[in-house]
Amino acid sequence: MRGADRPRRVAVLCSGLDHVTRGYETFSSELVDELGAMADVVPLLVKGSGPSSSNAVRATALRRDRPVASRLSRALGARTTPDTADRASLSWKGLARAAARRRLRVSPYEVEQLSFACSAAVALRRFRPDVVIASDVLATRALAGFRRRFGGSWSIVFSNGAPWPPPYPFADLVQHLTGPALDLAIEAGEPEARQVLLPYGFDLGTPPPRLASADRRSRRAALGIPSEGAIVLSIGALNLHHKRHHHLVSAVRAVSRSQAVHLVMAGAEEAETSALRRRATEELGVDGFTMTTVAPQEVARLYEIADEFALASTEEGLSRAYVEAAAAGVPMIVHDFPASRWILEDGARYVDMRSVPALAQELTAVLGDVEAPGARRSRQRRVRDRFDWRVVGPGYRELIEHAITVRVGSPLAAGA
Repeated sequence: MRGADRPRRVAVLCSGLDHVTRGYETFSSELVDELGAMADVVPLLVKGSGPSSSNAVRATALRRDRPVASRLSRALGARTTPDTADRASLSWKGLARAAARRRLRVSPYEVEQLSFACSAAVALRRFRPDVVIASDVLATRALAGFRRRFGGSWSIVFSNGAPWPPPYPFADLVQHLTGPALDLAIEAGEPEARQVLLPYGFDLGTPPPRLASADRRSRRAALGIPSEGAIVLSIGALNLHHKRHHHLVSAVRAVSRSQAVHLVMAGAEEAETSALRRRATEELGVDGFTMTTVAPQEVARLYEIADEFALASTEEGLSRAYVEAAAAGVPMIVHDFPASRWILEDGARYVDMRSVPALAQELTAVLGDVEAPGARRSRQRRVRDRFDWRVVGPGYRELIEHAITVRVGSPLAAGA
């Protein structure tokens, strides 16, 4: 352990930068900027693609969005797929045996993580960090194995954004983003000294003013959105399996039978995007929806013209879309589960997103509702007071020291 008076060297790892836009990719970049502003911290962003810079290095990976990763995934593809709990409990030898017997389905994302971990390990040996912060599960497990086999004094912090269920034999410290995720780990028997509750930080800035009607029409026209109809906005990867936008499509179709509604879905395209577009076209018509991918800094422009926000996913960690929509003051409808209530408290309407009729009814109610005075400002203030970087930033400095402390004399479990 280095002297307390020496700067702490912190590596933030993210296999998806700069070719994937998700909450964790955005957070990783912002975290390095936040750490760089601390006088006693030297950060390094280790990413899977894009150019290197003074505080960022590319650890070349077989990207999930490229043909090589897909071909390898098919070559390693499977007769059976162990569930999440089974895979978490397998050792590296167990994983290798399962793959050799063609009993382990390896996704393109996992191909990316494994190849990224190999390159990242080289970067870490050069940088010699005190702490490594990572969120990709397979990459984190691989780095724990490299550290055990080849040596390294750095502490591993698993930033559990998904969230991934316990156990966590591959991490010295686990950062949980919500109270329910922390509770789950403690109830499962994870050592409390190795669990930390610390949300993502967000650069929320000054609350945006309401746009005048003329400005809203102009903004809609610039984005290619028809001028008629209320806007229901959903932000998230354009897929079916997680964000479940097709469920929202069906609910909007039900609402549009009685009033004009336009659905806007914004997010990164994935393998399921084409199927989602076909579904939306069949149910809403080509003029009934807009599907787009915008840069993270442009998302705020969508919130400014939205009449309501809805996200149909039934599982989330600390959803960036939740926090950003609330910070923009947009009326919100989300799935009713512990994490959403922990994040948004009374700043959203909660519904069982597995029921299209229930969601359609809630969408109609929000569109016809006149909010109480101050409801918008209350929603904005609540998330800024809990998740803005100015509030959570000091917690990351404490996280670094905590990680160093728990690492000393406490090697990872042998099965990591």
